[in-house]
Amino acid sequence: MKPLASIAGTALLLAVAGCKPAMENAAHVETKPGQAAGRQEAAVAQQQHRAKPPLPGSQPVPRAWGKPVLVETFDGNRVDPLKWVVYDSPAGDNPRTRRATRVSDGLLRLTGAEYGGRVLSGGIASHASFTYGRFEVRMRADRGAGFAPVLLLWPTIQGQPEWAEINFAEIPDPTRLSTGLFVHKGNPEKVASRLLYRDFTEWHTFGLEWLPTRMSFYIDGHRVWNYTGPLIPQKADMHLALQNDVVCYSRVQCRSASTPDRVTMYVDWVRAWRVPV
Repeated sequence: MKPLASIAGTALLLAVAGCKPAMENAAHVETKPGQAAGRQEAAVAQQQHRAKPPLPGSQPVPRAWGKPVLVETFDGNRVDPLKWVVYDSPAGDNPRTRRATRVSDGLLRLTGAEYGGRVLSGGIASHASFTYGRFEVRMRADRGAGFAPVLLLWPTIQGQPEWAEINFAEIPDPTRLSTGLFVHKGNPEKVASRLLYRDFTEWHTFGLEWLPTRMSFYIDGHRVWNYTGPLIPQKADMHLALQNDVVCYSRVQCRSASTPDRVTMYVDWVRAWRVPV
């Protein structure tokens, strides 16, 4: 891990380079690059035309972050084993099977359902690990009680060197009209949180910037929470995890006769950055 002073200096640079956050309810309009004029501009436009178009729902990123170390667009027909671990623990506390995880039509699909007579779901976690960084995930989810789409950072070994968990989306609400944002730390655990309302059956881009002195949470490019309290993890070696968890936190959130046979969480793309040196 880099010295804290070095990371703090980079954090200051990132804070200065960042754009002024928009109001949470401000209108957001995605624009397309304009046509270039002249020979040089035409050549650039031709190169851009040949390049892959921008990721849908992506936002400008301050230059100080550099290039992402993880980019995933799920263009194949399976999860890339060089980038991700696929969960397969049907007998675990969080029952999952690799059968619930598939890639098709440019999307990761994590489907909660009955597999062999048991209610299971799926998830994946990045091989890449991070101590501080920036993360973006484009995601939506089916309605259905008993399953919770979650985007989180989880340590390589929980509790070593510190107990920590960061959720930049957790949606046990069966209507998918609200999400929780959580910062967990310590054992016994302390938690800071926020609750936000959107229609998460529609596509949204969830973002997180984790730095030594702040954690900034984003939805569709708008900063919705800036946490600067004492629970920010400082030492944890974290992996990005995408999970559709089997849950029963309360009666209304438990699987019932009204739950569809299959409840899927869809992920369009993922990007992640480490704090630049």
